[in-house]
Amino acid sequence: MIECASVIERTWHVERLTRLLRQFPVVALVGARQVGKSTLARAAAERASGGATILDLEDPRALARALRAVRRHDAIVTVGGVSVGDRDLVRAALEAAGARIDFWRVAMRPGKPFAFGRWGRAAVFGLPGNPASALVTFELFVRPALRLLAGLRGSGRLLLPARLSERVEKPAGLAVYLRVRLRREGSALVAQPLPTQVSGNLSSAALLDGLAILPAGRAAVGRGATLEVIVLRAPAGAP
Repeated sequence: MIECASVIERTWHVERLTRLLRQFPVVALVGARQVGKSTLARAAAERASGGATILDLEDPRALARALRAVRRHDAIVTVGGVSVGDRDLVRAALEAAGARIDFWRVAMRPGKPFAFGRWGRAAVFGLPGNPASALVTFELFVRPALRLLAGLRGSGRLLLPARLSERVEKPAGLAVYLRVRLRREGSALVAQPLPTQVSGNLSSAALLDGLAILPAGRAAVGRGATLEVIVLRAPAGAP
């Protein structure tokens, strides 16, 4: 994840960042297969930028026209259409239009089919369509990049240690961003995994307090282990 974020950060030239310092980037949010109509995607774009163009797309010709229309934005964020299904058209449409895809697929869950590239002056972020995957990749990659364009550093999120409430098994080769509820127990912060971690389940993207980071290289993390958590909202019992 750190290597991908470094690639994204290095993509901007110092001169470009200087011109954009302390101003909001103009962002286009392109939603494939009705994804753009979701309140989650709209809210993310509206919070992330000063001007978000939101387009709902269903067919290849409309997709191509819409991409041409937003080419001169500072950033283009697509939601859905970057995986390998028959209707995953966004990545191919971007490449056909002349965009350069710097990387596609990240060793993480959820959010493996994330893509990043450049198209002229625009940075292009390809988010998976499942709600939890879109949320996690937005938080890890898009939010810090848009803040950088606005002259800000980091993601704007707190990273805190928390104790895992139960044992969690995971693929050893992937970093997993576990959707959790947070609570205070005395001076300690406890991370309770949501009942479902299915990326297509809206509740796993709407009911969480944070993302507990389970690093690659381990097949399981035991109960009571201390993990870093990206805090998205204040835990229960917080003052």
